[in-house]
Amino acid sequence: MKHKTFWKDETPAKVERHSRKLSRKAESDATKQEAKRRDGFRCRWPHCEYKAVTETLEAAHIHAAGMGGDPKQIRTTRDNLIAMCDMHHRRAPQNMHNGGLKVEPTTRKGTDGSVEFWRWSKDERRYHMVARERSNGILERD
Repeated sequence: MKHKTFWKDETPAKVERHSRKLSRKAESDATKQEAKRRDGFRCRWPHCEYKAVTETLEAAHIHAAGMGGDPKQIRTTRDNLIAMCDMHHRRAPQNMHNGGLKVEPTTRKGTDGSVEFWRWSKDERRYHMVARERSNGILERD
């Protein structure tokens, strides 16, 4: 049984689309790695005690296409990404993906500048501020 090789049997247009997709993924991965480096390879959520090892540290989108972001814009930019452990990003009962946690940039620099951290209160049906950063990693109340 012979396996079909992608490059032999595909049209030039398909090959070009595939190479563009690989190029965008490489750029996206590099940008995510840059955001993690900026945040010191640690979860940026205030006082996170969860040991975020490299495998569980993720780059979370602040404004994702499905969460009010503009789907036409490229959302994988460094100022739209923040390093989060997988617990705060998507595993905890209240996380970034289900809307229980929210991160809001306070400057035009996005996450390159200071941000505010918010948690949803089911009882009051509104967000409460958890902490505000003065600069990357330095909380106002610390």
